[in-house]
Amino acid sequence: MEHCEMPKTREDLVGRIFGYWTILENAEDRIFGSQRKQVVVAKCRCGTIKSVLVQNIVNKKSQSCGCLQKERASAWMNDNWENKRPVMSDQELEEFKLKQLKRKQLQLKKRNYAYRRILEIRLEKALKELAEPEQRNEKRIAKKQSEY
Repeated sequence: MEHCEMPKTREDLVGRIFGYWTILENAEDRIFGSQRKQVVVAKCRCGTIKSVLVQNIVNKKSQSCGCLQKERASAWMNDNWENKRPVMSDQELEEFKLKQLKRKQLQLKKRNYAYRRILEIRLEKALKELAEPEQRNEKRIAKKQSEY
């Protein structure tokens, strides 16, 4: 089977190969708003069978069921992993771990400071509420004493 360009009619599609897709049969058209889109049932090289929009296959927006991307990513990782991985000596690794630990401690310290500050504000508010009745009582007593 040969790889094909844009077909003119639906009959041209069955049996053709586009990327990893092999067109098995025409499916019922789908309606998107006011547009009717042609759909086909296609089989991927890996064996997955799906309904796919013809325009996506022809415009190469869909070249496989997703297995092509996985293959490409796997190949890239095999080729480039050693070059991309940072190489650290034991001392550099220990320094890196120490930096991470200090950063984590600072985050916890900030979090604890915020929590402590919230508790302090709540305590101050509670003390004010307790002090207000006492101040009212003192004012009332002072007022009564001044009346006598």
